[in-house]
Amino acid sequence: MTLAVAALNVVAPVAILSAVRKPFDFYTFNPWLKRLPEYFASDDAPLVEKLAKLPDLALFWVSAGSTYGGAEWGFAVDVTDVGRILLVSALFGLYFALWRRYRDLALGAARALHRGGLAGAAATASRRSPSSSCLFSPSVTSGAVHALQEKMAENDCPELEARHDRIA
Repeated sequence: MTLAVAALNVVAPVAILSAVRKPFDFYTFNPWLKRLPEYFASDDAPLVEKLAKLPDLALFWVSAGSTYGGAEWGFAVDVTDVGRILLVSALFGLYFALWRRYRDLALGAARALHRGGLAGAAATASRRSPSSSCLFSPSVTSGAVHALQEKMAENDCPELEARHDRIA
């Protein structure tokens, strides 16, 4: 994914310009790049000055010639562009990796919940302790006294007995 984003950042502008304006007819890598280590090792200029010029160093370019001389359009990639392309590609890759991980975790949890179906839900409900089933008792109204008495007969639940004593 990250390589696709990096390639798209380089190929898309050239493809769009070639389709809309004029197809490219020239591309090259900077022939001076072979001499870059030699340049940094020389004493021609201070190292700080050499490093200050490095971000503007064009690595390669693509262009289409004009019928009147010169270039119809040109597209160049320098060191700063490579840094930007790598950063954007890494952010896209990280975003989609995190999104995929989140999706896998969410789908895994959903699959785990759906795996048991009604039988799993019934098994979970039957495993509740008597004290936890008291939490799901019916609300106490004048018509629910009979239901409370049945619930007390099924489970040993002090909370229900206290509610029954308050109602009666």
